[in-house]
Amino acid sequence: MLISNLGLDKTEIARMNKEEAVGRLQRYWMEGGRSGDPGNTAPSE
Repeated sequence: MLISNLGLDKTEIARMNKEEAVGRLQRYWMEGGRSGDPGNTAPSE
């Protein structure tokens, strides 16, 4: 899901710990499945 839905590459995923990966997926789901900029952690306005 991190690759297909968020567009992250394997290298970036390999550097994440479990909490970071889950957090990225939770943000994706909370934003209604809009990946936008995968690195963007700022709230949408």
